[in-house]
Amino acid sequence: MEHDRLLRRKTLFLFVFCMCLMPVRASEDRAFYFSNIHLKDGLSQLSILSICEDAKGYMWFATRNGLNRYDGEQFTIYRHENEPPYSLSYNHTTVLLPDLSGKGLWIGTTNGLNYLDFATDRITSYQREYSPGLAGNDILSLCFGVEGRLIVGTRTGLCYTGSDGEEFLPIPLGGGWRRKSPSWQSAKTVREHCLSVRRPRDSGHVNRI
Repeated sequence: MEHDRLLRRKTLFLFVFCMCLMPVRASEDRAFYFSNIHLKDGLSQLSILSICEDAKGYMWFATRNGLNRYDGEQFTIYRHENEPPYSLSYNHTTVLLPDLSGKGLWIGTTNGLNYLDFATDRITSYQREYSPGLAGNDILSLCFGVEGRLIVGTRTGLCYTGSDGEEFLPIPLGGGWRRKSPSWQSAKTVREHCLSVRRPRDSGHVNRI
């Protein structure tokens, strides 16, 4: 009798053990297939620095030679034109961020910040020469903070959009750092409502907003 109960327990244990292994085995046997997109497919440049998807499902790629929109079949390329005002401020794009309304896309470049209005397909450019509140023209990171205001990280400091959405206001980093040359300030990462900043020439100093 005792032998029969022990045998049933062993059988049940073996059954449960095998059932637990089945999903693992299935996941190990699952095959993943990747396809590649090249210049011959219409991509403007092979160095992809940022990728995002908009509300309509278009994929956007920031490259060193223009902004690329991909609809699954073909590319539309946005580049700097010799005669503004409705083109990119520079072809070297660095970071992308769809706006919260789904109506446009913020585009950082190494020479200015840009906003693409999907309805008009026009780009508005912001550069420090014409928007003094912008912390710098070399845009490294973007995110939305409190009340949906855009936070911009550049190589020479941080800023955010004012209540009108057009004016840029500085984000002071505190202490005596700001009074020194701001060239050391480098926005490294932006995650939701917190932004980290590193000091390249003086390790160990990180600010959190």
